Amino acid sequence: MEIKRGIPGSPGVGIGEALVLGSEEYRFPHKFISLGKEDDEVGRFERALESCEAELRSIEEEAAGRGAPATVTRIVEVHLMLLRDPTLRTEVCEMIRKKGLTPEHAVSRFFRRYNKLFKGMRDEYFAQRYADIQDIEKRLYRQLLGERREDIRTLTKPVIVVAPDLTPSQTATMHTDKVLGFATEQGGETSHTVIMARSLGIPAVVGLRTIVDDLSGGDTVIIDGTEGIVIISPDEVTLRRYQEKREAFAEIADDLDTLIRLPAVTRDGHEVQLFANIEFPREIELVRRYNGAGVGLFRTEFLFADGTELPTERSHIEAYKTAIRLLEGRPLVIRTLDFGADKLMVDTGAGKEANPFLGFRSIRFCFDRLDLFKPQLRAILRASAMGQVKILFPMISSLDELLRAKAILREVMEELDGEGISYDEKVPIGIMVEIPSAVSIADLLAPEVDFFSIGTNDLIQYTLAVDRVNERVAQLYQPAHPAVLRSIKRVIDVGRETDREVALCGEMSGNPLYTTLLLGLGLEVFSVTPTVITEIKRVIRSVTIEDAKEVADKAMGFARAEDVVRFLQERMGEMIPEIFGARGRGRKAS
Repeated sequence: MEIKRGIPGSPGVGIGEALVLGSEEYRFPHKFISLGKEDDEVGRFERALESCEAELRSIEEEAAGRGAPATVTRIVEVHLMLLRDPTLRTEVCEMIRKKGLTPEHAVSRFFRRYNKLFKGMRDEYFAQRYADIQDIEKRLYRQLLGERREDIRTLTKPVIVVAPDLTPSQTATMHTDKVLGFATEQGGETSHTVIMARSLGIPAVVGLRTIVDDLSGGDTVIIDGTEGIVIISPDEVTLRRYQEKREAFAEIADDLDTLIRLPAVTRDGHEVQLFANIEFPREIELVRRYNGAGVGLFRTEFLFADGTELPTERSHIEAYKTAIRLLEGRPLVIRTLDFGADKLMVDTGAGKEANPFLGFRSIRFCFDRLDLFKPQLRAILRASAMGQVKILFPMISSLDELLRAKAILREVMEELDGEGISYDEKVPIGIMVEIPSAVSIADLLAPEVDFFSIGTNDLIQYTLAVDRVNERVAQLYQPAHPAVLRSIKRVIDVGRETDREVALCGEMSGNPLYTTLLLGLGLEVFSVTPTVITEIKRVIRSVTIEDAKEVADKAMGFARAEDVVRFLQERMGEMIPEIFGARGRGRKAS
């Protein structure tokens, strides 16, 4: 049994066999062979070796025939040398005969040791050997498994997905009845892959560094997304304990279901609005199921996660019409395209950047690509004639940017007027407050907007200079940092002074540990992952506004994030023991 600690991604417990995407998305059908089949399986492995060698010779001949550089021939020779290494044949055959492993699993065990050895070496020669070894390993899998391969879109059996990283589009295609959880080497707790996992209710742990090389396909794996733990090949006692924990987590979810039809009102009668963040119109089914007040953040760039084309006016309007219809009168806040950084899903021609989070992204990208921006604005305006629609501009850093965005919107309105197309002339306009400069000049921006939406995911990373998807600095990503809390309070105060609605749509708003604190700071509109609406509602219904103000005043007096978190954990445990007490705090502070 081996325990790996990473970053909590999506809460819950998943238990199942590993599907290692680092092995070209192959999943081994079986781990062990039947008694008496040893000779047959050794023969299958040896035939796979022969087929791989024949493949490499064919590649070598083809390269020579077309006059390819000598480098190609040398690479093939290295691969042939590795393939003919007697150690490979001897050790794999021994694992088949003595341990009863299938050839696929034995090959995985063999190469796992060498992958770990070479992967960490900085020397260029050894780095190249790591790539060579991976190539040989995958070539053997192809021969052994042939067409018997599965990917996360066509799974036939429930698995735990293990990968170096997953794109949001890969996560979006996961079927929750087949993917029991996932673990990745890269990523942070607010990466869009993790956000997607929370939305789908899939337990996840990220930032595990070497997880792909630490296990083999078919190994039994436990994912504890609440604590950020992955357990490889658990013993019977550990397995039973986590099976019980999985059942307890399901019971808590059932308890929360009883709150669905109850209003989000504090004990002293203060009403709070609970909206949902979504990626796709189909998620509105969850918004309705959990009785959300509407959609507070529609991330439109993920509507086109297949990466085949850029959004068009038609594709936008169809998505918005569907969302409006499914919302049945509830409000829909549509964020304009936020391409860039970790959200660039299609080829826009922008090219790679050394630091994409500080570069050509979001509203900056839209200003440069009016051929994409204007069609979306046209679609949003046309949709505004069909329901309660609001426009949300992301990554506004200055008054000039806001005025420019509004000027482009007016141009689009004039175009629609000229075409006789109806729209809501008073469609509400808001901005994401996610850059420190926007916090500082919130009072200057307020007269030009109808509402603010605080995006804590980016606000935290820009305020603290912490890449939110970099596992190496994950410990520095602290929502409870005094600078972050003061920024949130300032925007809420400006909203109150200027009579502008203030929402908070970052992942911080969906963490129940911070709910009372945010209420005490004056937040009245939360926008969260649909599946946590009832969890946040439970906290809201358990406190009074006076309780919340007392908590906020105390928390704002601390100078260190860890002191804030410790205070919140202790105070919430006292105030709401049924949520933060003996059964664990539901979720760790993120």
